[in-house]
Amino acid sequence: MDPREFTEKAELAAACKRERVGMMAGGNGRLAEVLVTLPTLFEWYAEDFGGTDEAVLLWLKPYVQPFKAQALDTAIEQDNFILQYAAFDWSLNKVQVEGIPPPPSPSMSPSYR
Repeated sequence: MDPREFTEKAELAAACKRERVGMMAGGNGRLAEVLVTLPTLFEWYAEDFGGTDEAVLLWLKPYVQPFKAQALDTAIEQDNFILQYAAFDWSLNKVQVEGIPPPPSPSMSPSYR
């Protein structure tokens, strides 16, 4: 697969996922030098963080170390980055208190008519 065949970063990302290709190209068509992995919440609520990949990276800058902020600036300027999202860990939502069993899941609840 030649990254130059794609006109949009989204098309290339979709092709890479389909073919499970090990390389990832930035928007400039070259192998991306900056790979940013974020929690899936950033993907789900992308509009809250600016709506574009670049806006998400700019939103993150105040919260990272200065050398990482500089790397983000360079990656944005050169369009040389890929955002990927880590799977959400739903088990974090479970509340378990020792000695108290968790409530039944909705699928196990009796149906009321």
